Amino acid sequence: MKNARAVGLLGLTAGASVALFSLITLTLQGCSSDSGNGGGGGGTVNGGDAGGGGVELQHPPAAPSGPATSSTEERNFAVDKIFIGTTDRNGVASENAWKNFGYDLDNKATTKASTDVCTPVSKSAQEDGARGIDNSFGANILRLLPYLTQTPQEDINAAITKGSFTMLLDVKGLSSEANQTATGASGFLLGGSKFEGTPSFGPSDNWPVLFESVTDPADARSAKIRFPDAYVSGGVWVNNAAGDVPLSLDLQAGTVNLTIRKTIITFEHNGAGGAVNGTIAGVLSTDEFIDALKPLAAGLNQCPVVAQASGLIRQASDIMADGTNAPGKPCNGISIGLGFTAKQIAPPQKVAPKLPPGDGKTCP
Repeated sequence: MKNARAVGLLGLTAGASVALFSLITLTLQGCSSDSGNGGGGGGTVNGGDAGGGGVELQHPPAAPSGPATSSTEERNFAVDKIFIGTTDRNGVASENAWKNFGYDLDNKATTKASTDVCTPVSKSAQEDGARGIDNSFGANILRLLPYLTQTPQEDINAAITKGSFTMLLDVKGLSSEANQTATGASGFLLGGSKFEGTPSFGPSDNWPVLFESVTDPADARSAKIRFPDAYVSGGVWVNNAAGDVPLSLDLQAGTVNLTIRKTIITFEHNGAGGAVNGTIAGVLSTDEFIDALKPLAAGLNQCPVVAQASGLIRQASDIMADGTNAPGKPCNGISIGLGFTAKQIAPPQKVAPKLPPGDGKTCP
């Protein structure tokens, strides 16, 4: 297996190195209180429409009808903290924190008794969070790993702090107005490779760009993932492009490469050069999730575990892989919601060297 290193746009790094279930080293440990803080960005971040039996569903703010932004300023952000669903945005541990991360993706507020949904392996998987938030990853996948680490979120953010990886978001069109509302914004997404030294998460940081996230290795701005029709509503930036975003889970034992489909990205910008109450929401294909484990399992000589784990993962399927949710079809996707904050840094200038290929092993 290759040495641990972030190879995706959102590399989540932790310390487990042996068990296959260290695929993300995320676990829910002894949490009890629920502060209810920060749903999908909390407060101003969330739009809402009536749906799901009269529930005001948790959607991003709708695109405004006003004029295009007059700002030509370009801001570059590096994610400095990720919330995976084990704590709220204030860091308060809660077994229900996942309920407030993400967005409603299927325009339904579903419970275990709902019948107007795809057919799940387990009825418990279709229970939504607050205001219809779809986040079966937080509700169910996190619970599969109770024996690996007591501090998964802390481990992830410690790795970000020391510069192991980050996600870089470049946006154009933001103004200094706190409640800015405008169309005509844009942006692109890059993976941050290993930082040389220790990042300050300030304007002096020149974070190297991940080779795999650009189309031209000589151009650090040639991002594969672009948002040409983004907008700002009430101070909230919305990507407005429900495309695919790679999610790489970088482990000491290897890397699991996933793709978040139908991705929604939002954040509030503030006057202190930062992005707060950020949210990443979308869908993981259940089959792709299971297939992504096979190279890691093969490298650990643990292929039989994949067969055992696949049944548990399928039980977390709560939606269709294309983001829809209608009765009569088996659920084949796992909804996911993550939170983040980011700080403004220098514009990207250099691309890191291409990572060497893995060993090519996989399970049948």
